[in-house]
Order: sequence, then structure tokens, then C-alpha cells
Amino acid sequence: MSPTPKTQMEMEESVCISDRCEGFLPSIPFQSEFKFDLLQPHELVYEALPQLVKYGTVRDCIGDLPFVNVSFQYESMFDSNCVLLETLEEQEAVFSLFGFLASSYVHVQSALEKTKPVLLPECVAMPLKRLAGHLDRYPILDYGGCVLYNWVLEDPHEELTLENIRILRTFTRISSEEWFYKIHIAIEYYGGEAIVSMQDIFQIVPPSSFSMDAEVVHFEVVRRVHNLMESVVDSLKHMNSVLDRMREGCKSHDFYNIVRPWLSGWNAAGVIYGDSGELPEVYSGGSGAQSSLLPCFDAFLGLQHATHTPEDDKFLKSLRSYRNAMPKKHRALIEKLESGNSIRVYIEYLERSHAKLKIDSRDNNVPLYMNEENERSSISLGQHMKQIKLAYNACVEQVLSFRRKHIGLAISYISSQARLTAQSVKDEGTRAEMMEQAKVGTGGSHFSSHLSRHIDDTRRCLYEVDDVSKIDRSGGLAQFSIFSRYHS
Repeated sequence: MSPTPKTQMEMEESVCISDRCEGFLPSIPFQSEFKFDLLQPHELVYEALPQLVKYGTVRDCIGDLPFVNVSFQYESMFDSNCVLLETLEEQEAVFSLFGFLASSYVHVQSALEKTKPVLLPECVAMPLKRLAGHLDRYPILDYGGCVLYNWVLEDPHEELTLENIRILRTFTRISSEEWFYKIHIAIEYYGGEAIVSMQDIFQIVPPSSFSMDAEVVHFEVVRRVHNLMESVVDSLKHMNSVLDRMREGCKSHDFYNIVRPWLSGWNAAGVIYGDSGELPEVYSGGSGAQSSLLPCFDAFLGLQHATHTPEDDKFLKSLRSYRNAMPKKHRALIEKLESGNSIRVYIEYLERSHAKLKIDSRDNNVPLYMNEENERSSISLGQHMKQIKLAYNACVEQVLSFRRKHIGLAISYISSQARLTAQSVKDEGTRAEMMEQAKVGTGGSHFSSHLSRHIDDTRRCLYEVDDVSKIDRSGGLAQFSIFSRYHS
């Protein structure tokens, strides 16, 4: 599926990628645990959650917590009952704490309660809503709260690996939950390297220059783009290798029956936040769909997902709504990548330049030496394009591999487990409800058929590349400078 190039006006209005993003995890290794005296009672309740669940006292203990204000300015100096959260890391850490407390309170409800709203006590509801408003997110534990800002390095002097990650908060304290978060953190880590390379590429070839600047097809420029695309491929390979290890430490039975219920969103009846008199609110829970990585890859590669049915359109709108649960800067990077032309449009520009050189090489109205130069440039640019297309295809293949692995895990960890559990249930109504839940992802989206079509859409973006056996891949691209006469 070929993307439609941006118009001249759109290119001029598009935002340049100037605010550099180093990936979607907080700084490494500077992140640390944050402790606040006023939040000690909240921390103690969090620490005791497994015991409180066991004895059925979760709601009593959370409801009895003292009310604490949160502030992001120095007004807290005049309020002895206010916690000052100056840095983003502090705000995210406390948002995570209240998110875990809120989900714990809501999800201990009985089956009978699922038909009516849950009243979340003010001591949790108000700080959570204030933090959500400040961070421009939903007032519920999200992917940022349970993954992105929920870890430290065991040894801050060593690099990030699965074995060197320590998870700060879990609902269950079982290893499967910890491993589930660790896998996502490691994926984000390796994906961050690709995010850096993408931005470097668009610094070299700004998306707005594809139809105006001969410089972007100069040999040195194309060589650098090719090398950076190879680094994107390497990052995707690492992401796939990490995802392959999910089953190593996260048991599907434990995830579905013990962990997943706590990560779920609010049920259809919703949650009332405190005694404000407002209507119940419904939000999706923490989900990998709230990660910014794949939307960035799609935007960078120009992968467009078609809507074949009204249900597809609804699903894509649902996926897009998950962006409101992403941190603001992550959301902004996706929008920046989408606002300009993709690397696929750059390849199409190279193709047009190559076609023009071939025509120019046959121009009888210019001296022979210029035809010969254009012919050499045409041959060299053709080799460059093949290398770029190979790297592009390698990126797409790795995205395909990641999506296939993801849907396979979703089926193993959710659909299959739901069917196994439903088989043991005698009540037909409950069994039917559980079978319907087998189609729903952790965040609340119906995933199977739609993700399969995402895979089909991605596969269609692969280029057909001519025989490249004669191209030297050991030494990089052909050593001939395109448009060299402009740079002599």
C-alpha cells in the first residue's frame, strides 16, 4: 500500500523532529525509588495488599487512608498536608502508587457488584484525578504506571537486561507478574535505540525536503540513511528476541487467572471518583496497546492500516484512543513522525530521481560526457535504492515478526486460558460471558481478527527487490557520488 505524499503546504506546516527523544523509558541509570513521609500510610497499605486481599480487608484499609493533597508548585510549602512533586519522575511514581491502590480497591468487587458503579474513596480518587489531569492521562493504572515508570536497575552500574531489572510494584508479588513487566521494559529499552535512529534519519533527510533538495540523494546522505536503517533493523531484532522470552518466566495460567484481573479496566458500570457527585467513568486498563513503539514504527515506515469493515474502523479508533493513556511527550513524537513524510516516501523520491537520471542519460541535446555521467549516476543510484529497500523490507519483516509473536501470545495467554476456564463452569450464562472475554485483550480491546488484518496490511508494504547478488554488502554502498558535479 503506497502512502500519499504530503503536499507542499503540509510539508511546510509539519513539525520538525527537533525535541530529541531517547526512547520511552526514564533516564538510565538515574531513576530511583521515591519516598514521601505523608504517603507512608499509602505505601504500607500497598505493601500489605496480598494479605489484605486474603483476609478481605482491602477496601476497609484503603478507605481509611488519610487524605493527602498533591501539588506541582511551591504552594505546598503552606499546606502541611500536601506532597510537592516537582519532577516528572516523582509525579509518575506517585501516579503509579495511586493507580495500584485504585485498581486494588475496584477489582476486589464481587460478581454481584459488577452491575453497579464502584465508589472510589476520596483519599485515592482525588490525588489520582489531579495527577492524571496534570500528566494529561486517564485516572487509572496504565502502561506508564505499571511498566515505564515501575522499575529500577538492580545494579545501576550495569546495562539494562532482564536479569538486572527490579520491579517496584506488583499486585500479586508472583514472579509471572514481575516477568511480564520486565519483558515490556526490555522491549522498550531496545526499541528506544530505534527511536533515536529514526530521528537521526529525519535530521539527515528532513521529511519536507524530499521533493526539493538534490542533497538528499547524494551518496553520503543515502549511505548514512542506509546505515541508520540497519540499526533500526537491529533494534527490532532485539525486541523480537526479548518477546521470545515471555514464556520463560510468565506462566499463561498465572497471568490469565491471577495477574490479568488486576490490570483490567473498569467494567461497564464504571467508577465514581470520590463524593463529587459526578457520573461514573469507564477507562481501559494498562495494556501494551498503550506503548508508543509500534505507532512510531508504523509512522516511520509508512505502514497504513486499512479499514475493511465498520468493526475495523471502530477497532482502529479504539487503538488511537489508547494514545490518550500515553505520556504527553511520547504521544507528541508519534504525531511528529506522522506529520511528515515517511521513509517510504523518501524511497519513492529516490525512485523518481533514478527514473529522471535514466531519461537524462539518453538526452541527445547534451554532450556525450554528460550522458555518460548520468548513466553512471543512474546505475549507482539504482544500487543505493536496492540497499535501502532491502533495509526497509528487513524493518517490515521484523515488525511482522513482532506482530505475529504478539498475537500468538495473546491467544495463548488470554483466548486459550479463557476457554479452558470456561469449560469448568457449569452456569451457561457465565460460560458465555467468559468465552466472549476470550476475544478481549488485557486493556479491553477485541484483538484477534483485527490484529491479523494488521499483519496483512504490514505484509503488503514489502517491496519487490530485483536481484542484488552483485551488490557489495560487505563494504556498504557503491562508492560513486550521486550529483557529484554539485559537490566537487
